[in-house]
Amino acid sequence: MYIAEHPNASVVNIGAGLDTPFYRVDNGQIQWYDLYLPAVIDVRRQLLPEPDRVTYIAKSLLDPSWCKDIERTAGEVFMIGGGVLSWFNELEVKRFFSMLADNFPSGEIVFDAVARSDNGVGAWMDVFPSEQREAMRAAWFQALKDWWEKAPRDQKDKLLAQLSTLKTPIKPKGKQWADLKSWLHLLNAEEKEEALHDFIASSRSSAGGSTLKDANEITKWGFRITVLDQFSLFKNIARDSLTADIRRLMDYSDKSKKSNIYHLRL
Repeated sequence: MYIAEHPNASVVNIGAGLDTPFYRVDNGQIQWYDLYLPAVIDVRRQLLPEPDRVTYIAKSLLDPSWCKDIERTAGEVFMIGGGVLSWFNELEVKRFFSMLADNFPSGEIVFDAVARSDNGVGAWMDVFPSEQREAMRAAWFQALKDWWEKAPRDQKDKLLAQLSTLKTPIKPKGKQWADLKSWLHLLNAEEKEEALHDFIASSRSSAGGSTLKDANEITKWGFRITVLDQFSLFKNIARDSLTADIRRLMDYSDKSKKSNIYHLRL
């Protein structure tokens, strides 16, 4: 839609990774920029050499110098940020939007974010049959074990402090994974779910983990931002060719607004 109305726009793919949206939306006129960390841009250049009208920018999205790398020959700047802002904490996200507002007045950005929720992981698991729920919980615990083995000591201590506040008759003892595993086996299903919720919250916080319940929260930050639209993540994705399990998960995510798309004007 934006490119149709602004055929000469500059488009910035923030947190590009190895994404290839340019090849799907190119109209033969836009100027495209893929922004990501240097190590990934090096790999990208090997696999996907820069085509005409595409520039790779090897910088962090928090480095304000990248804003000067964007040529605005026609004045319009459109930015997309898929699956990237949730890895930064709220202060970093505020700094990012302040930077955009200062450098791209009247520009627009579309991004996704995870919604704040107090429902834990059990609510969305409940949409699946019992045997699948057990398999999913087992996979979660394996992933959390992997996180525990790699996490820094301060994050492990933070998790242990969280677990010590759980309303369970038995508290974890010791600071090794074997100690936690033994403790988990003593919990009932409800207690395990609460413990799992705290595991996930702690592992997200080590990677940033900002959340957003409503785009209008951003307008209160004072950066002259206007909300143009917001909707659930899978709203515009056809379900017909997908499996029943995937459709069920997408439907639940949209109904509960777990993840959403936000469209803002700076």
